[in-house]
Amino acid sequence: MKTIIFTALMFVSSMCVSAQQQHFHNFKNLIGRDIFKNKISNNVSCQLRSAILDDEFGLLIMPDSTIGFWEDGSKSDKEIYYYDDKNNIVQEEIDFWDEYTNSWQFESKEISSYDSQNNMIFYESFDWDNGWQNSSKAEFHYAIGGNLEFVEYYDWDKVNADWILTSKYICTSDSKGNIILGESYTWDEETEDWNMVSKTTFNYNSENKRISEEDMTWDEDLQTWINEAKYIFSHNNLGLIVSLETYSWNESENDWNLDAKDSLTYDSDKRAICWEDFSWDDDKNLWLEKHNMAYDLEGHLVSERAFDWDGEMFNIAYSWIYYPHNLTSNLLLDETKPISDDNTGILTLGAIISTNSTITGSFIIQFPEKVTLNEDLTKLMDESSTNVGLNITKQANNAWSIQINSNSIQSETNYLCYNPILNIGYDFSNDLPEGQYEIALNDINLKIGNSVVPDKTLTFEINTSNQTSVKTVKISNGFVYAQDGKLYVNSQNSETIYIYSIDGLLVYSGKKNIGEFCVNITNIPGRVLIIKGGSGWNRKIIL
Repeated sequence: MKTIIFTALMFVSSMCVSAQQQHFHNFKNLIGRDIFKNKISNNVSCQLRSAILDDEFGLLIMPDSTIGFWEDGSKSDKEIYYYDDKNNIVQEEIDFWDEYTNSWQFESKEISSYDSQNNMIFYESFDWDNGWQNSSKAEFHYAIGGNLEFVEYYDWDKVNADWILTSKYICTSDSKGNIILGESYTWDEETEDWNMVSKTTFNYNSENKRISEEDMTWDEDLQTWINEAKYIFSHNNLGLIVSLETYSWNESENDWNLDAKDSLTYDSDKRAICWEDFSWDDDKNLWLEKHNMAYDLEGHLVSERAFDWDGEMFNIAYSWIYYPHNLTSNLLLDETKPISDDNTGILTLGAIISTNSTITGSFIIQFPEKVTLNEDLTKLMDESSTNVGLNITKQANNAWSIQINSNSIQSETNYLCYNPILNIGYDFSNDLPEGQYEIALNDINLKIGNSVVPDKTLTFEINTSNQTSVKTVKISNGFVYAQDGKLYVNSQNSETIYIYSIDGLLVYSGKKNIGEFCVNITNIPGRVLIIKGGSGWNRKIIL
């Protein structure tokens, strides 16, 4: 399905939102579903973010929730998302942090519905006032071929308890389905007719990438169109947007003035890692702000930090944490204490997640014969001596059920990084033959923040021979280890190997063939690395 996004919906009633909430709304346009959100304001940020489609900007968002933090680390606001079985957003809730009650409070919510082609056909927003109150709604109408024809907007009349038609947006598309013209109208109740307000023309290159937009407003007195703004997009050879130039119309000079320029940089996986925004000055470029983005092991955007320029340096101004909709692949099971002379060992369950997350849920741990759970060594990582919040129940067939009632990971930062969740201790019998044995975590049902980790099995192979001093992490289809400044991966798959730093940033990726793979890691900073295979496995290794 071709994603349709346009930027001229900057009329109707403006929403009373903070700059940070406005950022959230604008940024969500990248998902390709919220085309109506651009009416919030007409600014560079909105134009840039709404213009960048999923296939033009290397992002896979799909958040379960998003939390904003002020520069001092205190909470600001939160958005919570709900999806249908086709991963369309059907409800979004916006909360704000109340410092007096030290809790999240309702602010607004939005619900959406879609047709069989996943086109949005209805949207309604509500404000919280001792209950959810109607605010506005939009109805989307499509042509037979699936192109968007027009959108009608309504506001809620509290006095008459009814919807009032306020405005509409009419779209014209080319033969390829690209919107080339968007026209805005408001409804005049006295004349019972539509009044022209504004229009936007869109231009594309031969690859259907948007290269320019031009906004005009209608002058009723002069009965003519007046130039307002123009936006020029540049792409790299991969089709990714690398810059946006913003122009305003200078009436006295009868020409366009360059006002601002935004630039984007990408990593080797075509994911945007930095967005820089600066205004234009005839003598020099004056920086305004920049945003740095970080991703999890699956490429989902999970954190963003905004910096303001004070004339000499960038200072952190705001940050956002995007909790991924699916955290399955971010769970890691590795060895903290190998099998030792006291017949005990410890595995650690951890995850690449944002910090200060609350973790609840359960799983079943299955041990091989003659290996049992050591309850004294099994504890949550934020506990010093007792297992408060942790329930352990012996099951049949040498298995244990572990229930995590509450565990809030504490850290000095709100950003993405590896966080250990639980130490799992085990004992083994003296008569256990030397060899390799598998420990499995089954029926995983964990909730991290607002994200649910669906059922999945994690396995780890313990080695009772203990014949190597090399730090080795066994995986089901091979092994990973580091020695003499090199990382070795031996698996039966031809796949891409990804190496991440402890804060979740990708520091290396490379293709491997079946068999052993080796890469020099002497120049990679940090003592803890996350190794991921394209076939689905991931492990942590300590150098």
